[in-house]
Amino acid sequence: MTADQLKILCIDDNKDIIQTLIILLSKENFLVYTASDPKLGILIAKKMDPDLILLDIMMPGVSGYEVCKTLQQDEVTSKIPIVFMSALNQPQNKVSALAAGGVDYLTKPFDNESLRNIVKRYAGKKATWSACMPPQGVTPPPDTEGKWHYTLTAFKLSVIDSFKLDDEKAKAVTALQQGDVYKLAGILGITTARVARLIAGFSKRPYFQVINPDDIKLGVLPVKFAVQNNIVAVDSPGSLTLLAISHPFNFELHEVIRNILASEFEFVITEPSNISVLYKLAEEHDSYPQTIPGTEKTIIEEAALNRLRAAAKSVKNEINEPHVKYLTGKLLQFLGEEKTAEARIEAKGPCYFVRTGAADALEEFTRFNRMTGNTVAARLKALSGMDILERRKPQKGAFDLIRSSGNYRLSLSTEATDYGENLIITQAAKESI
Repeated sequence: MTADQLKILCIDDNKDIIQTLIILLSKENFLVYTASDPKLGILIAKKMDPDLILLDIMMPGVSGYEVCKTLQQDEVTSKIPIVFMSALNQPQNKVSALAAGGVDYLTKPFDNESLRNIVKRYAGKKATWSACMPPQGVTPPPDTEGKWHYTLTAFKLSVIDSFKLDDEKAKAVTALQQGDVYKLAGILGITTARVARLIAGFSKRPYFQVINPDDIKLGVLPVKFAVQNNIVAVDSPGSLTLLAISHPFNFELHEVIRNILASEFEFVITEPSNISVLYKLAEEHDSYPQTIPGTEKTIIEEAALNRLRAAAKSVKNEINEPHVKYLTGKLLQFLGEEKTAEARIEAKGPCYFVRTGAADALEEFTRFNRMTGNTVAARLKALSGMDILERRKPQKGAFDLIRSSGNYRLSLSTEATDYGENLIITQAAKESI
C-alpha cells in the first residue's frame, strides 16, 4: 500500500461481483478489501477504516441497510461514505439510501464507467468531511463579524410587533432560544408550517411546503451530520448547493457547512418535520396505513382504505410505497388544515405540477416527475373509489379525513388533457364531532 492509495471495502455475497470489483478497482490504484458476509464486513470496516464502502443491499441474514445503520451509529465509521449496490432501480431506492445513511446507490449490472464515476465522486469525501467537521461536542466560535442581515433576536421582535402580543406572550417569545423557535406555534396558536413561513419571509428565503423525495441530492453532506442538524440537500437550477433547513439562525452551523462544501450555499426554509420524516421514510413501509403525516392526528376512513388495499393488488403495491404515501399524506394534511382549499395535480409535459390553495389563488405546492405523479394520483383515485387504470374518461369520487377538530369530506374528479390526466381535489363540508 502506498501513501496515496485509498482503501475501498466491498461487501457483497455474490462472489462474481466481488471479483469484478477487485479487478476494476485495483486497476484504478485502490486498495481493495472484501467481505461476502455482512457481519464480517462491519468488523473489517471498524478495523481497517476504509475511505469508501460499496455495499450490496440484498444479502442473507443482514441487509445492506442494516449494515449501514450499524456503521452510522459508530462515531468513526459514520464518516465513511457508503454507496449501495442493487439490481433495483426505483424512486424508493433514493429514499431508502438516505434513510439508512448511504450517500448514493449503484445500479447492477454496472459498467466500468459508472463504477469509476461513483468511486471518483466519493472516495475522497471521508478525508474532507473529517477535516472540516468539528470534534463531537465542540462548536465553532460564534460569528462576530455582524455580516448577517437577520438574527433570532430581530425575528422575535418582528413577531411581537406583527402579532401585537400582550406582555405575557411577548415575554414567552423573547425567552425562546434558537433550538426551540418552533414553540412559537403554541404561543401564537398557529401551525408549525405558519412559523416556517414567518421565518422564510423574515429571512427573505423561499418556503417549501413539502420536500419531494425525488428532488433529494445524496452525498452532499455527511449523513449523520445532516440528520443531527435536520438538513437535506435538494436539486437546484443554480450553481450553488441548495439545502432545506428549518433553523436559519444557527450561524455557527452555516460556517461548518461552508467548510464541508468548500463553497457558499443557498437554502430554503421548511418546518422541521418535513426534513426529519425523509430520514425515516424507509421505515414506514409496514407502518399503519391509515395514519398520514400531520401536526394534528389525521386518519383516513376505513372504507377508503379497503378500496386502497384492493387497488394495490393490481399494481404490485406501488401505490403504497413510502415516498408515495408521504407525498399523498402531505397533500391531504394541507387540505385538512386549510379552509376552502383546493388541490390540482396537472400534467404538463414531462412533469406534474401540484398547486394548492383557494380556488382563485392557487400556488405551486411541488412538482412530480411522470412516474411519481401517476402513482400519487393513482393512490388518491383508489382512496376515492375511482378506477386507477382509467385515464381518458372523466371520473368522480370522494372520501373522508377524520381529525380531532372535525371530519373533512374530499371530493375528487379527473379530466383528460393532451398532456395526460389532471386530478382536482376540493374540500367539501366540514362536520364537527
